[in-house]
Amino acid sequence: TLKSFARMYFADRQLSADDLDVEKFSVRLWGDSFYCQESRKFYKSSKKVLQGSKQRSFIEFILEPLYKLYSVALGEEQNTLDKILRNLPTPILLPKKVLRSSTKTIVRSILGSYFGSLGFVDMLLKVPSPSFGWKKKAKTLINMPVPHDGELHPLSPESKTAVVQVSKLLDVQGKFAALCRIYSGQIKVGQRVKILGSAYPADLEDVTFNTITAIHVPTHNSNEERVKLSYRSLEEISAGNVVILHGVDATITQSATIVGSNLNSSNEYDEDTEEQCVFRPLRFTPAVVKLSIEPLRPAELPKMVQGLRSVLKCYPGSHLVVHDTGEHCIYGTGEVYLDTLMQFLRQYSDVEIKVAEPTVALRESVAGTSVMGIVGETPNKRNKITITSSQLEAPITNALTLYQLPKKEEKIPGHFMQEFGWDLLSSRSIWAFDYERGSLLLDDTIPDFDDVTSKENFAAVKPSIVQGFRWASKEGPLCEEPLHGCKVKLLDAVLAPAAIHRSSGQIIPTIRRTIHASMLLANPTLLEPVNKLYITAPTSIVDSLSPLLTKRRGFMTGDSPVGASTYSVVTAYVPVMDMFGLETDIRMFSQGQAMVHSLFEYWNEVPGDPLDSSIVLHPLEPSPVQCLAREFLVKTRRRKGLNEEVSIDKYLDEEMKRQLLLAQRGDMGEGDIDMEDGEML
Repeated sequence: TLKSFARMYFADRQLSADDLDVEKFSVRLWGDSFYCQESRKFYKSSKKVLQGSKQRSFIEFILEPLYKLYSVALGEEQNTLDKILRNLPTPILLPKKVLRSSTKTIVRSILGSYFGSLGFVDMLLKVPSPSFGWKKKAKTLINMPVPHDGELHPLSPESKTAVVQVSKLLDVQGKFAALCRIYSGQIKVGQRVKILGSAYPADLEDVTFNTITAIHVPTHNSNEERVKLSYRSLEEISAGNVVILHGVDATITQSATIVGSNLNSSNEYDEDTEEQCVFRPLRFTPAVVKLSIEPLRPAELPKMVQGLRSVLKCYPGSHLVVHDTGEHCIYGTGEVYLDTLMQFLRQYSDVEIKVAEPTVALRESVAGTSVMGIVGETPNKRNKITITSSQLEAPITNALTLYQLPKKEEKIPGHFMQEFGWDLLSSRSIWAFDYERGSLLLDDTIPDFDDVTSKENFAAVKPSIVQGFRWASKEGPLCEEPLHGCKVKLLDAVLAPAAIHRSSGQIIPTIRRTIHASMLLANPTLLEPVNKLYITAPTSIVDSLSPLLTKRRGFMTGDSPVGASTYSVVTAYVPVMDMFGLETDIRMFSQGQAMVHSLFEYWNEVPGDPLDSSIVLHPLEPSPVQCLAREFLVKTRRRKGLNEEVSIDKYLDEEMKRQLLLAQRGDMGEGDIDMEDGEML
């Protein structure tokens, strides 16, 4: 830090704090500050400097001495270097073994001897301790309401409950362990703790109990040649420390929260104790590139699956999906990411693996509103639920995917009224959010205030309806891909009076089937991921990059020159589906002078109608742009072992088919329709 350099100059000149002010000197080492050797003063303009280099004080006092140390270490012989270092104001004495070693070791030894640990200590002093830092972190890190005045916050070091945040898993000496920070309480070896996964509290089943088998603190043993990382074992550790916990990695894939309490007589954590704090899960770039794998020898499938579990712990930005056909799909952020992951998988599992061509993850959405309310009847014919689907506004979808909604439920209605212009009734009717997929469920029913029993029955089935909504959002009706940007409305519900007739086994599959049927009647669409590219290339070839991007359905949005160079940074957008091999093409076109950096930006609608069965797809021929949605749908359903045609008949009963056909004909007063017309639906 600047203050560290200021102290070094004081030490070299044997000055005390009474002669000069370290704080003022450190401030003058940055910005428009120029030092005059004649007057021994600092000025804000170089014109007032009569004698000296007329350079900024940062260059004169910090950069130039560093450059001189580097040049001496790189260009001088062993004897000359030793004499120069001994004649410095603060002599540096290096052993002959170091002087005869590599240049990297010499530079590291010189800088280490000259600077010591002053900068590191100054950096640590700026890190707040748990006694002061938990108040700010409590607002951004945890999913829980803030306690009232006078109540002890669970992140406070004085709290008796142990609260530990797990950031990632590490491979420590051949075994996986959790890298954690203890925010409150104490952790002991042999203590039984509760582990809340990244899906909690949305998924109440993501809770496990494990026993801590070992506690390690990372340390290092250093000498002149290298630094070796080691671990020191402890039996007990308190709040404020960063530790590595063993024995808790079995159910953790990304991040988690570990909750413990005072030990009872049996040295175990009381499993009935309600948790007080849940840390927000770590956010990663959406994994939009998909890779299907299988072992070369089917008998080695269990070995490959075990290797996949270990790989996913080391790569938290990826996840695994196993389809009903037995297909194992790994999702990653890009080609290089998956290539590195597959190399680690082959080394760890020692299995020969067949890899298919990489594809892209899709999303399903709707572009309109259901033509009518879809009535779903439970299998026992005793409950009827009416649902419609429509497109969710883009600002709300972005707020959901970025977790920008208030943590307190009572503040959500006011937030929707102020930020999105919703009315009071609609904002209070929100039942559930799907943050990951940007969808929500609304209760738009008209309650009967005189019938208390039906209101109680309706409240009793709310968890089942929400669970059915989450199940439907995980797999859409088009090609069993997750939903994105959908608003599901519950219009009416006729429930059986007996609780046994409206159980979750009756409600959940009915909600899922009805939501899918309403989506098929709301102009369903497919969404594909689009990446934002930053291409650093010579300015002379910037205009020539546009045809390369246009061939891949991409476009340029601008370019900006890089200062003091002949390069420019080009900003462009390209669908991920057409990005495979793009980086190689750009490097070949620029003869290795261009560099591409890509980042996921947004989901875009695929051109065309995915349900247009009149489109004929020719094998080994590129499809027109207007047919891409149909092509993506057919190929995805073929790969998953599904029928190529999407039919709404399997979601509706005979009576609903008859009503829908009447609504499409626009003649509600027409008589009965024969079943042949109904089958035409």
